[in-house]
Amino acid sequence: MYDSLVDGTFQFLVKAVRRNGGNPAFAKAAYLLDENDPRRETARYGIYIFYINVLKTLLLLLIALVFGILKQVVLFALPYAALRLFSFGVHLKTPMACTALGLVYYLGGTALAMYIDIPLPLRITLWCICFLCFLRYAPAETKNRPIPQRQRKPFKIMSLTVLSVLMAIAVYLSASGYPVYRNLFLIAAVCQTVNILPLTYTIVKE
Repeated sequence: MYDSLVDGTFQFLVKAVRRNGGNPAFAKAAYLLDENDPRRETARYGIYIFYINVLKTLLLLLIALVFGILKQVVLFALPYAALRLFSFGVHLKTPMACTALGLVYYLGGTALAMYIDIPLPLRITLWCICFLCFLRYAPAETKNRPIPQRQRKPFKIMSLTVLSVLMAIAVYLSASGYPVYRNLFLIAAVCQTVNILPLTYTIVKE
């Protein structure tokens, strides 16, 4: 289903660029017409990721609504997505595996935040581990999403900046008496740290 949907969307874009070749709005996508241009596969991969994320998001929202945890899931998703935006990380090889892992992260992470009391020493330790891992490994590229050398430093700076902001927010939430929200930010950071570890790449053979 995914392959046919991705191929159909890609072919639609190629035809649109071919029909509107003289339109400046389509000029930057002219590489889609060159079968030897590596950016074609990058575009196809982007479509693939888009559809995976749409399905995962719809399924996640449905489950969250059923169990009455929509607010908590959203508060987990925001910091997680902000970190992943700049630090990237591993992608599993099949749509089903990606969707399953996403649900484990979002629903499992939310459940942990709601029902487990994380003591202060452990919270400090986990934040420090996350920061050191981001300092060492972010941004983490994949075969389908290589990161040019000139972009690595800006992405690393943004990754560390976002992580630092989340740490500060978590401290504020803790001081203000919101332990669940504090835990959501921490567990989101831990999940994204797992995504960028070399060990994770080895396990999934990325």
